[in-house]
Amino acid sequence: MKKLLLPVFLVLTVLSNGQNYTTSVSTGLRQFVFELRPNARLAYPPPKDDVLSDWQTIPFPWKFYGKDVTGFYISDNGYITFDNAATVSVPANTTLPLATAPRNAIFAFWEDLHTEAGFSQWSNEVRVLDWGTAPNRVLLIMWAGVVPPGVTFSSSNTLAFGIALFEGGDFDVIFVGGRSTVRMNATVGAQNADGTAGVMLDGSPTFGYPAVTADPNDDISYAFSYSNSATDLALDQHFLQPTVKASTPVSIKGVVKNTGTQTVGSYDLSWSVDGAAPQTETISGLSLESNRTATFTHTVPWTPSEAGRLYQIRMWISNVNGGAADLNQANDTLSASVFTVLGRSGTKRVLVEEFTGAWCGWCPDGGLQMATIEAQIPEAVLMAIHAGGTDSMIVDEGAALSSFFKPSYPQAMIDRTMFPGQTTVPINRSNSAWLNRALQQAQLETPVDIVVTPSYDNTTRLLTAKVRVNFIDYLPPDPYRLNVVVVEDRVTGAGRGYDQSNYYSGNASYPNHPYYGESNPILGFVHRHVPRAFLTGTWGEDLPTSVPAGDYHERLFSFTLPEHVKTGDVEIVAFVTRHGVDLPQRSVVNAGHAPLMPADVETIIPARLNIGAPYPNPAASSAVLRVELPASESLRVDVVDALGRVVLTACDARFSAGGHVITVPVHTLAPGSYQLRATAGGTIAARTLLITGR
Repeated sequence: MKKLLLPVFLVLTVLSNGQNYTTSVSTGLRQFVFELRPNARLAYPPPKDDVLSDWQTIPFPWKFYGKDVTGFYISDNGYITFDNAATVSVPANTTLPLATAPRNAIFAFWEDLHTEAGFSQWSNEVRVLDWGTAPNRVLLIMWAGVVPPGVTFSSSNTLAFGIALFEGGDFDVIFVGGRSTVRMNATVGAQNADGTAGVMLDGSPTFGYPAVTADPNDDISYAFSYSNSATDLALDQHFLQPTVKASTPVSIKGVVKNTGTQTVGSYDLSWSVDGAAPQTETISGLSLESNRTATFTHTVPWTPSEAGRLYQIRMWISNVNGGAADLNQANDTLSASVFTVLGRSGTKRVLVEEFTGAWCGWCPDGGLQMATIEAQIPEAVLMAIHAGGTDSMIVDEGAALSSFFKPSYPQAMIDRTMFPGQTTVPINRSNSAWLNRALQQAQLETPVDIVVTPSYDNTTRLLTAKVRVNFIDYLPPDPYRLNVVVVEDRVTGAGRGYDQSNYYSGNASYPNHPYYGESNPILGFVHRHVPRAFLTGTWGEDLPTSVPAGDYHERLFSFTLPEHVKTGDVEIVAFVTRHGVDLPQRSVVNAGHAPLMPADVETIIPARLNIGAPYPNPAASSAVLRVELPASESLRVDVVDALGRVVLTACDARFSAGGHVITVPVHTLAPGSYQLRATAGGTIAARTLLITGR
């Protein structure tokens, strides 16, 4: 899982012999920390005070300050030492380096601490976890709960922190939770075997324990990386976006970090695209001390000339301090893949998927959140995925999605996007998070439009849906899937599978909740936006790759509606997703939907352009318009006001001969009388639409 790196000036480095550690900081869940409780071994049982543990073996080759170490002692005072001759656990912290302090040691939080017995479950001990596979193994040493002297161990006044040793030589200090009633300060850092070199976080030896909770999303990790070079400037990160507009200058920006021991005054910065001749300039006048960062902007921008192309950009630094030897050239280069587009966008419709269940007592509130989104974002596409316990509305694909995304109930996915600071795609509903994220996504541009044209035979109950993906712009070269779902709104039924559990019923903690006065369960509950069939399976069907901008992909789907599904409440939902291996790579590009037409519709090839009456009429948020084309040709549908001005273009693309249903979003228009004007093949047809407003 990627970490969000936050470049900050956090370390006071004391140097000797050109060898020491530099640091960076990140926030968020670390998977090996998450695995600690079920899989770790007890290495230091309570009670302990100023006593070293038994000798612990490192299960892989590891170097500290460039020298091989094989094991360590654990101190209750928040550090480990690789000195196998050490005999005393030193409680009092100090400034590093210091020869009389613990040597060959990493200090996670060096202060006078101890562990106490008293809890039935281990949470006041030190545990060790060997995690991962070679050559990327991690050894985690976790003080799962320590307290300062004179403080009784409890769940409300403990500190929890750890050290992670990474196969290869680097280490992290990780803070995972702390609600101490006593303000704690300590030394965080390391020093070598003879006490001549050391490194500390700024603030040490009075570094304050950070504000972290039991939530793994706010865990703080300080990464320590070894440097054995006097001159070592690293190209730390770049600010290139993965998608840029063709023919528009792009600045080459980023961050350099001095990971050596000597101050950097100058360096050469170069960049090259697809192996072409580099652009190089000298950046001088610096005074960049060890472990400090600086931003850069190359004076020569890059202007991509061609849309729909994936460019490879290489950036590198050289000639540091006029050519001083750089013994670590592995961090001198960064590469980026950048895809170019035309900068066109379709109409964005955000997909909101609620995880819910009739068995879930908190889920009635999730339905209220969905209703709020529906009211404020009329163009949003909504689905309520039923999964979990006893529920008659569960379908196999919905259960599979729940198994994959592992939500709590109720949680929701907004465009199946993993937002910054989140470790899961489903998000909680607190602080109007569903609505706020949906509003955020609804403002994005999208390279595709999705047009859904459904029809229905009342006699056979056969539903057909033509789904067309219009490629407004080029899509980055990823795998994409088309998903088509039959959704029924306002589902009711009798029995445990339909009666909605309601934990708000008479709940004194929620006296003002709309469901406070309702029964538990709620009989005859109306379930909204219920998926009835996934016509393309759980994960959709592959879309063609490398489709040119302006082209389209069209598919026809058929489904026989079961007798219990009310046709008047059915709509077809279609959406396009990326389809990567990991959760963050399965986000929604765009969505579309359309209700079944109110009467039978036959597929015909007319002699001329025909348009039907818009439905509904009047309309508040959107209307659908049936358009029939005599041949494959370009179709434009405009909304024209009473003064003859085009105030909105609902579609402008090429369509095949036959009937099509065009969705016309009108939620942004003022109430009044408008004309829907269709133009194709030199012919114009129009219908009147009344807009009532919301």
